[in-house]
Amino acid sequence: MNNRTKSVIAATALVSLASIPMLGHALEQGDWTFRAGATGIYPKDTDSDPVSTAATGPIAGTAVGPGSAWSLGLTIGYAMTANWGIELLAAWPFKHDIEANDTLRTTLSGLGLAGTEVIGEVEQLPPTLSVNYTFQPDQPMRPYLGAGINYWTTTDEEVKGDLATAGYTNLDVDSSWGIALQAGVDYDLSDRLFINGSVRWINIETDARVTGTGGALGPITVDNIKLDPWVFSIFLGTTF
Repeated sequence: MNNRTKSVIAATALVSLASIPMLGHALEQGDWTFRAGATGIYPKDTDSDPVSTAATGPIAGTAVGPGSAWSLGLTIGYAMTANWGIELLAAWPFKHDIEANDTLRTTLSGLGLAGTEVIGEVEQLPPTLSVNYTFQPDQPMRPYLGAGINYWTTTDEEVKGDLATAGYTNLDVDSSWGIALQAGVDYDLSDRLFINGSVRWINIETDARVTGTGGALGPITVDNIKLDPWVFSIFLGTTF
């Protein structure tokens, strides 16, 4: 096969590929999108102001923080233009353990409260409203960046471990507002279906109080619990 023949075959192949219709549906002004799938929230390791009790005051080196959790997440979005859109992230409640760091566990163990690795449990919702910019909206693969605001709110709170055994019955975690940043990509599977992957960083800080008949310790308070989680999502979506 000479070089001219190879060139003709290569050119024919390129023309054939170019003539294949693009997979999927270009994003257009007025389009609505809906995504649903798995979402995981990974907060920072235990990071807060020192834990304080009525009996001891602030305990140096102590801190608490929530563990990671997965749940069903979903988003609904609206394309204001082909490139710019708004998106709301919602989810089934996430359930997080409230974990004590090593210093707090050692301190509470010395006060007769040994089982304090997990001191509580919360269910929370992370509704997040973002403005997104989509690159190459007319392509089957559409990366985007976004920024917005998050509202952290708990739906259920429960004391755990030896704190509960000692008579602590009430855990109160404050709601809070914070900024949210995200990056993601949609990839078309058909004219209306696509898969999505995204990662978010959300600024969340909150305060917590544990109260009840806890003996000589009295109420326990923790300020400035820094969650600042990374949020990962894998979704199946549709455009309508």
